[in-house]
Amino acid sequence: MSRVRPLRSVLTLLGLAIGSVAFGEPQEETSSPEPGSPLVEIAPGVLFAPQEPARRFNDANAVFLVDTTGIVAIDAPASEDFLTRALDALQSRTYAPLRVVINTHWHEDHTLGNRVYRQRFGETFEIIGHQSLRRDVAERAQPQFEATTERWVDAIVAAESRLEQGVDRQGEPLDEAGLAKLATDIAETKTMVEERKVTTILAPTLGYTERITLDHGLGPIELFYHRAHTGGDTVVYLPEQKVLITGDLLDALPFGGHGYPSSWLTTLDALAELDFEWILPGHGPAFEGRDQLELIRRYLGDIVAHAQAAVAQGQTLAEAQESLDLSEVKSQLVDDETAERNWAAFVPQTLERAYAEASGETLD
Repeated sequence: MSRVRPLRSVLTLLGLAIGSVAFGEPQEETSSPEPGSPLVEIAPGVLFAPQEPARRFNDANAVFLVDTTGIVAIDAPASEDFLTRALDALQSRTYAPLRVVINTHWHEDHTLGNRVYRQRFGETFEIIGHQSLRRDVAERAQPQFEATTERWVDAIVAAESRLEQGVDRQGEPLDEAGLAKLATDIAETKTMVEERKVTTILAPTLGYTERITLDHGLGPIELFYHRAHTGGDTVVYLPEQKVLITGDLLDALPFGGHGYPSSWLTTLDALAELDFEWILPGHGPAFEGRDQLELIRRYLGDIVAHAQAAVAQGQTLAEAQESLDLSEVKSQLVDDETAERNWAAFVPQTLERAYAEASGETLD
């Protein structure tokens, strides 16, 4: 069986440090995971599988809705090891079959694990997403997945050169242990590359347009389409449990590089009308209450307002990037190296999209 292994080795080769400090302001504690289990029970039958804090932006969370009639899985993280561990923990609690997998959007870290569900449960369940995913997985996610694989090939070449010279990325000599670790990282990454070259991301088998409600023993599962983080986002709402499962709309720090900032703000206004007590995001911890929604609303609102003002004043995009000041909201979203690194990447891309919108461009 093909495996996409943890990204630690390739991240080392690419020079992407992995942080270790938990995100942001202290969150109110939920019930603790079982020993050795990645699952946290948010409400009866609502199980949240978050990535460890240091990897919260590298891969997606998953959510499982469980009763005796069956399991509904929300999102399909890229790491086979992470998803396998979550499913092992899940199946230690229930013999219920998997009925549905919901992909909240087309990004690789939310769809690559579809094949893990298929390998484990066979063809007995549907994969559901907004109808646009049936195109976007093939035309966007798969090509980006393949392009990333090619970047890893380049990283291997550079790492092999360093190994031959006996130096690290800064050109400093490596000791015997360092050389052994670099050689191991190269070998593991080569294996990952070969596996990725024959991996196809599975698209949803069932698409919906505006909204759909699934029947489940826990009560209704409502799926809403939004154009926000991507052009085909699904938000999952559990009205009886008052839980909102948002994909990447309300992450610890949302990525806006494929987003539609103005309609994203409209989406957040619509979500604010729902009665919920928990937000389960695609990346980051579970958020109790409505504070995260208000924080991301302010973050995106500040970017959109700045872009509109910049265009009105005739500023170039470069000038708009230079004059953007988000220091107040940044203090609430960023407090460790991992978040700082992602802030530096995410904010300029989000502003670029907002500037294009303000300039009257049609976003793809």
